[in-house]
Amino acid sequence: MISILMVDDDIELLNVCKLYLEESGEFVVDTSLSTTEALNRVQEKSYDAIIVDYMMPDLDALQFLRLFRQSDPVTPFIIFTGKGREEVAIQAFEGGADHYLQKGENPEEQFSLLREKIIQAYTKRVFEEEIRRQDRLLTAIAECTWVLLQEKKINLAIQKVLGIIGPATDQDRIYLFKAHSDPVTNEFLVSQQYEWCNNGVSPQIDNPDLQNLPFQMVAPYSNEMLKKGKMVSCLVKNLPESEREILGAQGIISILLVPIVINKEFCGFIGFDNCRTEYEWSNGEKETLLTLANAIGTAINRASVDRMLEETNVYLENLITNASGPIIVWDTNFQITMVNKACERLAGRDADDLVNKSIKELFPGEVIREFQDRVQVSETGDFWNTLEIPVKNPDGSIRHVIWNISVIFSPGGNKQVATIAQGLDITENRRLEEEKEEAINQIKMNFAQQSVLNDGIRNPLTVILGYAEYIEDLKIKEMIFEQVKQIDNMVRQLDHRWNESDKILQYLQKHHNIIVERRISYHGDDLQKTG
Repeated sequence: MISILMVDDDIELLNVCKLYLEESGEFVVDTSLSTTEALNRVQEKSYDAIIVDYMMPDLDALQFLRLFRQSDPVTPFIIFTGKGREEVAIQAFEGGADHYLQKGENPEEQFSLLREKIIQAYTKRVFEEEIRRQDRLLTAIAECTWVLLQEKKINLAIQKVLGIIGPATDQDRIYLFKAHSDPVTNEFLVSQQYEWCNNGVSPQIDNPDLQNLPFQMVAPYSNEMLKKGKMVSCLVKNLPESEREILGAQGIISILLVPIVINKEFCGFIGFDNCRTEYEWSNGEKETLLTLANAIGTAINRASVDRMLEETNVYLENLITNASGPIIVWDTNFQITMVNKACERLAGRDADDLVNKSIKELFPGEVIREFQDRVQVSETGDFWNTLEIPVKNPDGSIRHVIWNISVIFSPGGNKQVATIAQGLDITENRRLEEEKEEAINQIKMNFAQQSVLNDGIRNPLTVILGYAEYIEDLKIKEMIFEQVKQIDNMVRQLDHRWNESDKILQYLQKHHNIIVERRISYHGDDLQKTG
């Protein structure tokens, strides 16, 4: 109903006007016999329209209007006078009156006209107020959208958004609840995470009853509506008893709950509480706030994706940084963009000395030219394979490294953006191979020398035995034979050690393709006395 304050010094006229206007059920009328009293009334209570007789004993209607408009520029104001004066009407409209109505002789006609002017002024005010509210809300939504796009920290962004939208909607408390499931029972729960409060309104952010709230049980009506993606807009007194209790305990008179949906899944809601009046939301306002909820949902989802990407990037960065093998990345201009710790150790230089430098700092010039040639090939889809590329150290030494090199393309796959190479330092292997080669060569040389040595000993022994046959002194002859026999035994033991090396020779022949020519063995039976 439309609330009216009617001011006139004629009590009978006031009674008749009140009776007529309230008879239709559209109005509720308060009356006052003086403008001074009326000024006190409007300070204590707001009205939808003010009707004042022009001629009053204390303040006339124009004086009253001037004082009233200092604190209230929008409430419809009608001057209802018994005698029309053109200059008064002009002053009335210039002072902010909505209508200047002259009392007539036909009560029915004048009350009907008064009713019409009241409804006309009230409708105009409601329409203008709705336009102002909508403009204020749209401006706030635009600012909120900018915050959600620019602010990287989602917690700070949402808190800023609530602080912007609160004054724009003229509500007393705005909050955001997040939907989640109990990790043990899988029960559907909601918890308050953010809140903005108007001056003089008690915050509820620390209320334990609003954490891990079994929303489906406590607020079945609101839960069902929100999970369907529908808003809940109503007066608290009209809600089911279970919901009235928890909302009434917070001093809430009217409420609007707007669902937050992410990827078609209900993830929470934004709440708007009015603790002063029974606030009625227009359809335009509700649709605008639904847009805000969608923007917040998008920001939350983006923050979640960004967080996962950041965690993945940190994981990959740590994986690369702490990998046991050297890793290096360079861009299309052959500028180093990243090296890991193993690569620092390999190159004997810190990352700060390598990043943003040419890969010529590490690789020989001829390798760079080979890279440039291979870039053209890799862009056609032929990925690089394993290459052995030496690495220069500051002291001039060279490390031999096998690199597994791959090209990194843009998300569309049509443009090369970087190259990554993972290396295996084979310098020590190379040294061991060289030492092994030297050892094998030494073995070959030793075998050859042993063969020559055996032949070199046995041939002179044969000669000695031959000459010993001509010695007539048997004692000397036996002594010579005994000495030759001892020497022959020593050569026989060498032959035995040679034969024990056969497995080593076979291994070398099988695994290293090394052929060692074996000598012909002589046995002691070949050296016989002839006398």
